[in-house]
Amino acid sequence: MFRVAFVYPGYENLGIEYLSATLKKRGIQTKLFFDPVLFSESGFLSNRFLGKLFSFQKYLLREIINYKPDLVCFSVVTDNYPWAIRWAREIKYSL
Repeated sequence: MFRVAFVYPGYENLGIEYLSATLKKRGIQTKLFFDPVLFSESGFLSNRFLGKLFSFQKYLLREIINYKPDLVCFSVVTDNYPWAIRWAREIKYSL
């Protein structure tokens, strides 16, 4: 079965959720991977120490690898472009 992984940061993304629901209705397996980006470098609560302490990156990357997706999707806007590029590289080199 074809597997699609949707990876998104920091906030609920209805567009990704609608796409996931539509694909599921068509018999395609999907999974949403949410990165809360707590205390990340972008945002008014940025703090490097707390960002590393509360980081979900290693856990999330491991979950994505274990899911073994055929396609990884991102919904990218200007504010999260650096985040998406970093994640795309991490996932690409880990799969």
